[in-house]
Amino acid sequence: MKLFFIGKLLYTKSMRPIDKNNYKQFNSQDFDALLRIETENAIHSFTNHHNNRYEPTHYHDLLMIIEIIQKNNLYQYPNYQNTLVDFGSGLLRVPITFQYFLNFKVKGIELNKQLYLFSLNNLSQYQLEHQNTSINVYNLNALDYQFKIDDTHLFFFNPFSEHIFKKVIESYIEMLESNEENLQKLKHYIILYFPTYEYELLMSFYPQFQCIETLHLEDFDIDSREKVLFFEYKN
Repeated sequence: MKLFFIGKLLYTKSMRPIDKNNYKQFNSQDFDALLRIETENAIHSFTNHHNNRYEPTHYHDLLMIIEIIQKNNLYQYPNYQNTLVDFGSGLLRVPITFQYFLNFKVKGIELNKQLYLFSLNNLSQYQLEHQNTSINVYNLNALDYQFKIDDTHLFFFNPFSEHIFKKVIESYIEMLESNEENLQKLKHYIILYFPTYEYELLMSFYPQFQCIETLHLEDFDIDSREKVLFFEYKN
């Protein structure tokens, strides 16, 4: 199977093709230009004490995450059977990147109204060139989100307190356990990017999810949180 950066070369007006050997030399602005979005803007707006500030996931890290998903077959085939749900989706960098490179259906859950409104502009710009895509963004408290059985990949970059995270994970498990007849058809994953100690500890209390892959990021030797954890639901 060809990886995304072999099978799909990337272009913008000011970029050379990006392949597996040279993509790291391109910066966030280059990737934003490729996707027709703006995600580098510094937006400082307070939601509440349970929710953390907006901070975009690094594109280079996202490409490594996508490569892990492909190399380890952490998805359903065909790809459109997968749905990524990004909690604290901000300006939609993660959902749009997953849609572009993996052709996943994607959802963004964002509580902050200002970020949500900015993200709608990014969505409309992206869909000018990618009209037949399934991307949805919701201005919603994560605790109010109703999981669907085809929500196969959950992505967290520490969007809220461990108290909310615990409730979200338990809601997800409850949905999965109530749909056992469909679990033979779909695999389900949780991806923790740069996880806090509290997030990582909480996952250890849910044996239904087993850590199947750990991706060490560039500065892991300096900060042990510099990693990505992949959990798979084992029913």
